[in-house]
Amino acid sequence: MITDQDVEKLKETFLTKEEAKGFATKEALSELAEDAKGFATKEALAQLAEDAKGFATKEALSELALKVDGIQEQLGDLKMEVGELHDKFDGLETKFDSMDVKFDAMLDLLTGSMQEHAVGAVIFARHDRQIGALAAATGITLPD
Repeated sequence: MITDQDVEKLKETFLTKEEAKGFATKEALSELAEDAKGFATKEALAQLAEDAKGFATKEALSELALKVDGIQEQLGDLKMEVGELHDKFDGLETKFDSMDVKFDAMLDLLTGSMQEHAVGAVIFARHDRQIGALAAATGITLPD
């Protein structure tokens, strides 16, 4: 016959219903199997490895880094040259500004001279008419 001690030992050996709830059920395992269909297979991994052959290698990236460094150096040189050209253009701009001032001064002088000549021409024409009138009044003929 089974004693109480035997029952206690059996309780320690076998799972209880509560303890069994933590284990996977048939439904959970079939759901897990369905979810696992989305994981990578050997064939998919082999195809991925084949596709990865077209990606950049360490050597290619190193070469690219060297080329980028060379381009950056050339860009730095170009920036320096552009700066030098900018300085030269600033110098030219200053020279053109001073020439502009000089041309304005010369134009003012020419305009003033033209006005003086115009006034002189008016006076000359008036004197010419007066001399002609005097010569006619006195009967003197003037040479042309």
